[in-house]
Amino acid sequence: MFQLTGFADEASTDLLEQLNVITELGMNHLELRGLWGKNILELTDEEAERANALIKQHSCKVSSIASPLGKYSIIDDFKPQLAAAKRAIELAQLFQTPFIRVFSYYIPEGSDPADYKQEVIRRMTELAALAEAGNVTLVLENDGGGLYAGTDERCLELLQAVSSPALKLAFDPGNFVLSGVRPFDEAYRKLEAYVAYVHIKDASADKGMFVPAGAGDAQIAELLDVLSRKETNLFLSVEPHLHKAHPEATDPERFGIAVKALKALLDNREPAEQQRLKVGLVGLGNIGRTHISILRQMPNVQLVGVCDQDRERAEQFAEMTGAQAYSNHSDMLERSGLEAVIIAVPHFDHKIVALDAFKRGIHVLCEKPLAVHVKDAAETIDAYEAAKQRFPHLVFGMMFQERTLPFYKKIKELVDSGELGRLMRTTWINTAWFRSQAYYDSGSWRATWAGEGGGILTNQCPHNLDFYQWVFGVPDRISGHASIGKYHRIEVEDEVTAYFEHDNGMIGHFIVTTAESPGTNRMEIVGENGRLVYENDKLTLYRNRISVLEHLARTKEGFQNVEWDAHEIEVDIQQPAGHAVVTGKFVQSILSGCEDLIAHGTEGINSLQLANGIMMSSFTKQMVTVPIDGDAFEEKLRELIERSTFVKQEAAASN
Repeated sequence: MFQLTGFADEASTDLLEQLNVITELGMNHLELRGLWGKNILELTDEEAERANALIKQHSCKVSSIASPLGKYSIIDDFKPQLAAAKRAIELAQLFQTPFIRVFSYYIPEGSDPADYKQEVIRRMTELAALAEAGNVTLVLENDGGGLYAGTDERCLELLQAVSSPALKLAFDPGNFVLSGVRPFDEAYRKLEAYVAYVHIKDASADKGMFVPAGAGDAQIAELLDVLSRKETNLFLSVEPHLHKAHPEATDPERFGIAVKALKALLDNREPAEQQRLKVGLVGLGNIGRTHISILRQMPNVQLVGVCDQDRERAEQFAEMTGAQAYSNHSDMLERSGLEAVIIAVPHFDHKIVALDAFKRGIHVLCEKPLAVHVKDAAETIDAYEAAKQRFPHLVFGMMFQERTLPFYKKIKELVDSGELGRLMRTTWINTAWFRSQAYYDSGSWRATWAGEGGGILTNQCPHNLDFYQWVFGVPDRISGHASIGKYHRIEVEDEVTAYFEHDNGMIGHFIVTTAESPGTNRMEIVGENGRLVYENDKLTLYRNRISVLEHLARTKEGFQNVEWDAHEIEVDIQQPAGHAVVTGKFVQSILSGCEDLIAHGTEGINSLQLANGIMMSSFTKQMVTVPIDGDAFEEKLRELIERSTFVKQEAAASN
């Protein structure tokens, strides 16, 4: 559930020994504060590069820059501190960490902290602005000993006053104990909305010193329990300070005592597989009902909210599931207490819901396609990457469940294994998409530019396009030929033939329609070592005795083919597949903190490059290069939407 890290300079002043200690303890993160006898901000560029290389050599990462920012007197000159802040941001970017630890300024001894409140706020606001511009987050350590935010009340006051997404809290329960505050009962309950990072220090109030986790009054077990249910894979940074509690031990031994004490507490917690993730569902149409059925069967999920624009429908599903009903997705994201959301709304709204979830740190599983066009997809991915700066463990998945189909998994496995050698051609004829006019007439939004944003490529084939790029990669050039309403009374494409060129020499053909019956689903993958054919739930490999490329270059015969053998590939069709597998992986990735998704959300743009590229080529009657011009496609789509019958129908209805 958590990612362990620590102030390894308490184990040694030498970075190499720090890395050896944490790796021996089974950790792969450290918080950089002191190394080679220097504070982190005192490192030269050369030393910082050397440290970064050494950390990477040990397969480790940096969780935070443990800077001394804010550990100065409030009456000291602020300008040098701004320079120090800029240096800290440079180091955070170099070490690729989203966090910088900061403090809240010493108040002159004997003074009333309230007299310096506004100056503390002013300085912290300036520091937060620098951090936001640098895409990092300052985590304020609550610390007593004369610092302004030594109490829970002043911590809350400062965080609320600055009100910046770039200023959060590094919650330190041990420090609160020594400040006379109950860490969990008092401080955490007030501050939990701001907690982005946790320091693990326990403390004995009676002895007035720090002790190993679980041996003092810091209520760490209670804290871990509630944190695990609020955010997964949160950084727990061990900061031992055990010189008084264990004077007999060496520095590495003291660090080990602290880490092992924390691990013992974690081992006594409820296993991740028994925990329940709070999930909300937006969209209760046909696919939404599928998700409801799956979620109700998952023991590690609690469905806390269901949302649909049709309030009556939402209330019906809420009554059936015990969840809360919402007719506005923002209300559900804000009020239901969910940790993750599944997006099953019409295509144009995918981006809207995803962006609102990301800015709240809510995990997202999005139905296909990621968006209608690549520009919206890129904006969604950018929003996710920005949110990761604030919520490093944010999970973003795509519902590309056809990647779990046994035959498709086997095809991917065979291609990746190099069995076919250099790939030459892929031809996919997938015409098993028959749809009647009655199907299209069943909803005024169906097969319209304004309602769906496209036809067969947008509605039926996102999975096929995803499979193509998943196995073969995104092509470099596309020639598309789309027929608009060729067989149906619709305004979008119902027949498509596309030609793909890859820089590695492979070509691809993609042929789809909703008008053929009987249709077929036949895929041929040709490589130098043979041909793989998938059709009628049968996978056959025609394996060449030698490479055809080698044969055609060397044979003295003008017409002699390569000798080959045919082999039917056995496929275990009983293995789990479908929506439930994708959802299960998504949920477990969040609960365990070990990301193992079927399809990451950022991959969703790839199939759109194909779909939009085909249509753009068809519109312009020219081959297009990939990545396509997203602005040009969006402009063309906007023109089509303005003329869409769905827009006219809605306008007439509103009048």
